[in-house]
Amino acid sequence: MPQKCTEDALMRLFEFILNGKKRKHFTTFVFLDIKGAFDNAWWPAILSLLRSANIPGNLLAVISSFLKDRTATLSLGHCSKERPLQKGCTQGSVSGPLLWNIIINNLLDKVSTFSCCETIAFADDLLLCFQGKTLQDINREAQ
Repeated sequence: MPQKCTEDALMRLFEFILNGKKRKHFTTFVFLDIKGAFDNAWWPAILSLLRSANIPGNLLAVISSFLKDRTATLSLGHCSKERPLQKGCTQGSVSGPLLWNIIINNLLDKVSTFSCCETIAFADDLLLCFQGKTLQDINREAQ
């Protein structure tokens, strides 16, 4: 999100902890650091999610065209090797964060069904925060 940074995520975490402490609740955290997230964003999944979101056909066609027939080339001296690509968000591109957000939003939608869970997300890092009066309450809600 524009104008958001890691300090904002830390402040949300701090407030969550303080609120739970005031209510004398147990707190449990699950930290997810998605390794190689931007490099492994799978294009068929992105296009499928966009189709299911019913985005206009012309936008879907533009994104599909952008992802079609992409290659990566490695050159060393006089030799070069080209490989087709089927995944990944171009680093430094304007579209990279958008394509990643399409995938991560799908995961965040699924996690939001837990009533005792607060989700803090920043790029490819997720923090799932659970609170309850007892550890059994947290476990029951998270299943």
